[in-house]
This record gives sequence, structure tokens and C-alpha cells, in this order.
Amino acid sequence: MAHMDARSGAYTYVNQEAYLKMPFSVDMAGFDKCALNYCVKRKDSPISVVGFTLKGIGAITQNGKTAQIKKGSIFFAKCTSPHEYHAVSDWEFCWVNILGDEWCRVLDKYNLNGQLVFEDFTLGEEFKELIEEANMKETDLEKWQITMQGFLYKTVLHLYERENFQSSDILAAKIKKEILKNIGRGCSQEDISREVGISVRHAQRIFKSEYGVSIHKFITEEKLRLAKNLLINTGSSIKQISEISGFENEKYFSVFFHKNCGEAPLKYRDKFGFYNRSKRKV
Repeated sequence: MAHMDARSGAYTYVNQEAYLKMPFSVDMAGFDKCALNYCVKRKDSPISVVGFTLKGIGAITQNGKTAQIKKGSIFFAKCTSPHEYHAVSDWEFCWVNILGDEWCRVLDKYNLNGQLVFEDFTLGEEFKELIEEANMKETDLEKWQITMQGFLYKTVLHLYERENFQSSDILAAKIKKEILKNIGRGCSQEDISREVGISVRHAQRIFKSEYGVSIHKFITEEKLRLAKNLLINTGSSIKQISEISGFENEKYFSVFFHKNCGEAPLKYRDKFGFYNRSKRKV
């Protein structure tokens, strides 16, 4: 890896040995303030990067493509091929380094591998807060690792839904965007409608007309999809998954999951989970 280190900032090593058998894990997390001659080049590196621009402009090149990374944009530098990113102006961004090819396979599964940068990333503030938490001395980094993995899966689902909008109705699209932004936060239909600026009844009507499903059902389906991803791909406890996915509590989540999937969360993980399969091979 070539690295012209014209930067300042803060970072911490996160990776814990207990997580090395997981599909992917966060190795480092931090903030960079970069001058114009800042540049990172990686070739044959196991590291992927997810970064979010706070100020200024950067640029990334991979697979013959180059894209600018403006304020409010998230970018993916993937370990599957050589990549480079550098400052275009004074550039500030927060980031995580990720170890594990599975992260790239997740991006490919959700058709996100071909795009380097996504503008107007609405989960950026949450990402920044998580990076700040990682750099606090009192933070339990093992628990933080699980939380960040959950956030990364949520990001993938959020971007997948956002990039595949087929709607011509701006209000319906805004409602969907608000739902995806707040999955895991226990946001109500009233809160979402208020953010969009319309009544709950109006929101319910136009959303059902546009997408063929109620707001309530769409929210529960997205929460369930996030929970399934966490069960399959992480070692998070059922309690942690219920919290990250926005369910009331562990008991309610387990009952809901069994009702909708035909089996208990732990049984589902035992069948399909990468973490459990890896663990059994040790």
C-alpha cells in the first residue's frame, strides 16, 4: 500500500480476535483531515474502506472509474481490486477499514459493487457518531464492533432501496426514504409523516397506492430483512439484534420472527448463519 500521509485526525484499532472468524470485521475506525497531497493507493490489500465526507472534496478511482466524493457522500473502496483515493481540496472524512471478502460479496449481492460514491447519504450523521464513539477510551470495542456491523448492513439495505426506486410520486419516495433512514430507531408513522410534511392518512394512502403495501407492513418487512442479515452474518445476540432492528424487546422480536419465518431466530441462524457454521468448524 502506498500512502502519502498529509493528514491529521484520530483513529483507533477496533478488530478483536474473537471476530476474525466472522464474514467481515472492522479493523480500524477514524477521522482524517487531509491536505491536497493526501493520497492512499492499495494493491493486493485485504482492506476495504467505507468513508463519509464531512467537508471538502475527495476522489476515488477503482476498476477504471473515477468519482468525486463531495460533502454528504459515502464512498466504498473495495479490496477485490486496486483502488486509490485522494484529496481534491482540503478534505475531511470519517471512515472504517474492513477486513474480509464477504463485505464485497454483500455489496455485489445488492447491486452496489459498480458504484463508488453515493451522494446525499442520509445515515451519515449516525456513521459519524459511531466513529466518534470508537475513539472514546471508555468504549467497549467488542460491543461497538457488533453495532458497526449492524450499521453497515443497514447502510447496504438503505442504499439498495434508494437506488432502486421505481416511483414517480415524489411524496411516496420521500416517505420510503424516511422509513429506510430510520429503520432500527423505532420511528412511528406519525414521525415519518411529520418529516415529510403531510398527514398520516395522506401518507398511508399515497404509499399504498404507489408501492402496493401499507407503511406498517413495509416497516416490519424491512426490520425483518435487517434482522435476518444480522442473524446470518454476525455473532450478535438475539437481544442486540432486536435492538438494532428496532423491535420493542427480545421477547417480542422472537415471537414476531417465529410467526413470520416459521422458526425461532436461533434455529434460523443455526440453519443459515455464517457465524455458526464457522464456529462449528473450529
